[in-house]
Amino acid sequence: MMPFLLLMIAQTSPGALVTDRPDQTESTNTVPPGFVQLEAGWTLDHELDGGATIRTHTVPGVLARIGLTNRLEGRIGFTGFQSTQIKGLGTTTSGLGDMDLGFKYRLMDGSGAAPTVALIGAVSLPTGGDGLSSERLDPAVLLVFANELSERVALGYNVGSTWSSADDGTGARTTLLDLIYSVSFGFSLSDR
Repeated sequence: MMPFLLLMIAQTSPGALVTDRPDQTESTNTVPPGFVQLEAGWTLDHELDGGATIRTHTVPGVLARIGLTNRLEGRIGFTGFQSTQIKGLGTTTSGLGDMDLGFKYRLMDGSGAAPTVALIGAVSLPTGGDGLSSERLDPAVLLVFANELSERVALGYNVGSTWSSADDGTGARTTLLDLIYSVSFGFSLSDR
């Protein structure tokens, strides 16, 4: 009986591979039940703040997506190693960032002009190093939309908010609300 069970598992296919890392616009796809998808990547953030230039490298930015039902997946994320350099002030901070736990639930399948819609919820866990951890449980919520414009062209867009805690400059912690949005346009060059 065991070889038959292994054969059935080997014949099961998760379908097309759609990732959520390391980009900024999340997909509406969920990982099929019983499958685990591990994603990682390198992110470079570049900001101008007054006269200072802030450059942050983050690697590996790991996300484990666990298929629970046809519409629901569990998510475990780990920022990994971060290095932030502030030119103009001459400071560098580096170490491990926070982990997060969350879910993605596909609310509605698209049809015609109506988009496919999913909801992503998460909470960061204060597991990072000094100066890199929020030191609090910070929630995030994101509405994720996708429209197939043709067989080869798709549009994805997200809107949501994150709460992020940080030192307010006096040694006290403050939590800020960030509104986030992103748009991505994708197209296939060929069937492959």
